[in-house]
Amino acid sequence: MRLRVFARLFALAWLLGASALSAQPAPEPLRPEVAKPLQAAQEAIRAGQGAQALARVREAEAVPQPNAQERYLILRLRAPAAALAGEHSQAVADFEAVLASDRLPAAERPALWQVLLQTAQRANDPAAVVRVVRAQQVEGAREPRLWLALAQAQATLKNDAGVVQALQGLVADDEAASRPTAEAPLKLLAATQLRQVDAAGYATTLEHLLRHHPQPAYWADRLARLRAAPGFPPRLLLDTWRLARQAGALLDADDAAELLRLAVQAGLPGEALAVLDEAQSRGLLSASSAEVARRPALQRALAQDQAGLAGSEADARRAPDGQALFSLGQAMVSMGQTEPGLQRMAEGLARGGLRQPDEARLRLAVARWQAGHAEAARSEWRALAAGPAGPVADLARLWGLLAAR
Repeated sequence: MRLRVFARLFALAWLLGASALSAQPAPEPLRPEVAKPLQAAQEAIRAGQGAQALARVREAEAVPQPNAQERYLILRLRAPAAALAGEHSQAVADFEAVLASDRLPAAERPALWQVLLQTAQRANDPAAVVRVVRAQQVEGAREPRLWLALAQAQATLKNDAGVVQALQGLVADDEAASRPTAEAPLKLLAATQLRQVDAAGYATTLEHLLRHHPQPAYWADRLARLRAAPGFPPRLLLDTWRLARQAGALLDADDAAELLRLAVQAGLPGEALAVLDEAQSRGLLSASSAEVARRPALQRALAQDQAGLAGSEADARRAPDGQALFSLGQAMVSMGQTEPGLQRMAEGLARGGLRQPDEARLRLAVARWQAGHAEAARSEWRALAAGPAGPVADLARLWGLLAAR
């Protein structure tokens, strides 16, 4: 495929060269002793005979005291002739010289840039590729293929900073055009940021992957890094595992066991039983596992909580703040009493006095989303994500990514 593409570009190069002798009238005359070998070179290019074309061009070069137009036309024909002959370094230099000439018609520049870039790549000259792409971008070219060519060249040069800069440019342009970035360049960007020990950049790239190419492994990686971030509060661990569960990122028995442990620790046997059911149905936990052996105890705890709901609500309503009422609502949701539970969560939040109100808002939004109130959940997540930076804002943003799938 690459050879066919390159052959087509050589044909384009020939057309550019072939048009040179029939271009608009030049300010200087083309002498016969120069014109004749150049015309022969043009015919050889037409026939795909690179070495013969190059030999004819060099005959024209040997004519003494060439004028400016003759020098320009020699370059115009020597560039594609050298490329066809396999002298790629010469071709790169000549194409660059043609592009630097004020005699090149503006309409021909985009096509000639494309030929030059392909020639530099064919020459295995990454430094030339970098130079050519940057020159095109100075002229306003923004095609994704240019950023990709630049990134590949910088990777060949072992310039990780250059790779990151190129791929971040690609992502920025894609976002401005409301265009998803392909998975391969995002994975290259992420791998390069890992080598640079750029944790923040890597996390951002993972979120681009989650937005455009969501996979359980990406979710697991992003959430693991969130948990490991300096200052991450242990009280939010359960929230990260809830998100992992919804994203299909409970990958093994250890993941399922951790979510189960945290749900039990939070006093939510209904949620713990739901996790246990899912883990067994997915084959993450065997019937002989210690977690499955806890099922009878969890069922007893759930029955006890259900029997005490009326008393718990009375106590919560006598409390001076909304913390107990919010927690009661969360427990009711986990028992399957979704709408009454949501009402009590919202009432508790409105009453105030919660120890971590933003965390409560996050959990209420999650419960609403799971109950099918998607727009209310998204609105809350957007507000939290736009608030103070921190793990709650991160979780809200990630829930928003999941909900947008």
